[in-house]
Amino acid sequence: MPVYIYQAIASDGERASGEITAARVSDAIAQLEAQGFEVESIRAFATQSKQNQESEAFYERIDQALAHRSELIPALKAIAEELPEPHASRELRQLVHELESNPTAEEFVARPSTASWLPVIVRGAASQSTAVRYSQLLDDAGREYENRKSLRNLLAYPLFLAVFGGVVLLFLLLLVVPIFDKMFSEFGLSLPAPTAFLFWLYRQLTQQLPRTVFALLAALLVILFVVRVWLHFALSTSLLGMFTAGNSANVTAMSRFTGTLAEMLSIDAPLPEALRIAGRTCKHRHFRSKAEQLADHLQFEGLPIQQSPVVHNFPSLMIHALSFEPQKPNVPLLRELSRIYSERARTRVSWTTSLIGPVSLIAIGFLVGFVIIALFMPLVSMVTSLA
Repeated sequence: MPVYIYQAIASDGERASGEITAARVSDAIAQLEAQGFEVESIRAFATQSKQNQESEAFYERIDQALAHRSELIPALKAIAEELPEPHASRELRQLVHELESNPTAEEFVARPSTASWLPVIVRGAASQSTAVRYSQLLDDAGREYENRKSLRNLLAYPLFLAVFGGVVLLFLLLLVVPIFDKMFSEFGLSLPAPTAFLFWLYRQLTQQLPRTVFALLAALLVILFVVRVWLHFALSTSLLGMFTAGNSANVTAMSRFTGTLAEMLSIDAPLPEALRIAGRTCKHRHFRSKAEQLADHLQFEGLPIQQSPVVHNFPSLMIHALSFEPQKPNVPLLRELSRIYSERARTRVSWTTSLIGPVSLIAIGFLVGFVIIALFMPLVSMVTSLA
């Protein structure tokens, strides 16, 4: 029967703490209230030895499965040849390479590129569930290929428009702006700020070409570095979590996280280990950190999952699935949740693709409009003064 650790206030106002045995936490609270205590906090107590036994049994099962890896390698090589997405195919070939290097269970689990394949490895080549998993992997690879293709198309169009806008701007600066510059200099006109800025760009491009090119390249490299650092450390979620919790990167990462979590639990992985593995494979630094903390709270502090201080970083439906029944998470619900997040990410990419084209055209229009207005503003001022 489970043991619970409690902190309470006695009828005389004194604080008390201790342990109590009950079938459920509600029964433990009822027993304490019957004794005149007002419960402040209560949590399940899991002995470290039990946690260690479950973890050791899990890793021993993986070691046993790796001993029969020769039965899986031919099938995995065949699947790698059929995957439509090159990235997924490379990952599967990397898995084959890792299996051929004779890794230990701890090494296999610690690598994000191989940990997600644990269900296939543990169940074995002859398992019916493994055959189903193969089919799921092909479907997942197909969806990932479509997502990557949509993302490439999403980035290709604005990149093309940016290059086109740059060519138009260079054409105007090199062929049109010099004519107006000479004319305005001859008349000695006082130039407004937009026109002066446009002529400054022209002189920087023609008179300081090496320095201008170097400055542009340096600015581009700084921007790329900042973007990569920002994405690597998931700073949008860490710094602005409440405003960015539903962004596309988080939705995609949570799809991987819940999907891997479901597969780990389906092979009887202890919940703390399943959370750690899912965190490593979701490719999102914030979720990985919070998953590690949540696993520590469950494993070392014996907290119920709902009482963990970091539980608010995860979807409430995922937490509900993990606490569906004692020691029996709802794996089908986690799989469905992963599918929902995957579809949501695809919908967002499609919506962004349809929006970014008109926005890019408007930006090009503003660029050309700025140049035209800047060039004709002094003329308008001159004509107005003459009139």
